[in-house]
Order: sequence, then structure tokens, then C-alpha cells
Amino acid sequence: MTASERIYHLLLNAYPARYRREYAESMSQLFRDQLCTAASAGKLLQLWIRTILDLARTVPARHLERLPRYFVVYGFGQAPRALFFAHYEACSFSRSKITLDDLMLGVLRADKGLQSRLGGEAAVIDFVSRIERTSPPRRRGPVWSVDLGLSDECRQVVNAAKSTGQGRFTTRTLIAAILRQENSQAAKLLREFGITADY
Repeated sequence: MTASERIYHLLLNAYPARYRREYAESMSQLFRDQLCTAASAGKLLQLWIRTILDLARTVPARHLERLPRYFVVYGFGQAPRALFFAHYEACSFSRSKITLDDLMLGVLRADKGLQSRLGGEAAVIDFVSRIERTSPPRRRGPVWSVDLGLSDECRQVVNAAKSTGQGRFTTRTLIAAILRQENSQAAKLLREFGITADY
């Protein structure tokens, strides 16, 4: 193995493990073939420039593919963090989609201010248990799925929160959007605990 092949092999470690398992061998073979045609120092330099540019473009893209879709769409602020927690909740209940109840639990995890407004730790535990009461038993160690999408109701809430936040997508706009789903369990609980859209 040449020095260039060893360096390229090390660079491939920047890709996600699953991607490497599927494509590393064929990528290495392609690099070896190109290396054979790089007969001069100038051509070898051109090969490495192309290779580095390709890695800089494709490595981040392959990692982004592994993220839940909403992180790519909505970024990494406060509300997307709530969606991340909602995703975890949905996986722990073995759901095929993130429900509005999962979103409510995700918002509660992400927003410490909301936890305080509910009235302390005991109130938070009561709030969570009343949502969980209508869900199937949790698995131990939830199976994470990057393909989990939003339920129709949850998608409506997320889109409403994003469009009415005057450019800001936060847990506060999510709560306001949840409250507009008046017949949902999450909205009923928020009202029962005295949480309004401008809490």
C-alpha cells in the first residue's frame, strides 16, 4: 500500500461507520485506479486537490443524512431541540411517528421556564405521568430511528409555530400552536396548569 493509499484510507474514517461499511472498499478501489494514472507529481497533486474537495463536500452531507429530517429543515435552536426530545419520546414508545403528546414532552424537556411555570418538580412529574398514562409501556433502552417523521397533527403544530413566530421558532411558539389544538390532551393539560400562549 502506497503512502497516498494509507492517507486516503485514514481520511475515509471521516465518513459515518455505516457509509464506510457499504462504500469504503469501492471508494478505495476508485482512488487506487486514479492513483495509477497520476504518473507525474503535478497529476498526483491534482488528484489530491480533487479528493480533498470531494471529501469536504460529501462528508458533511453524509453525516447530515443521519440526522432526523427536522434538524436539517429547522436548524439547531431551542425548538428543534424540543423536537429532538420529542423524537426520543416517540422512539421510547415504539411509535412510527412523533405525536403531539411526544412533542409536548419534548417541549417540556427543552424549556426550563415552562417547568418552573407548571409549579415545581411534583407538578412536572404529574404533568408527564398524565400524558404517559395514555401511551403504551416504554421499552427499556428505546430503539433510535432516524426515519421517524411527524404525525399530521404534529406537523400542523410545528408549521404553525414556525410561521407565526415572526422569524423565531421557539418552544414558546410551539406552545402557542399546541394550545390552538384545543381538543388535544396536551392543550387541555396546559390550560389546566394555567399555561397560556404568552406564559
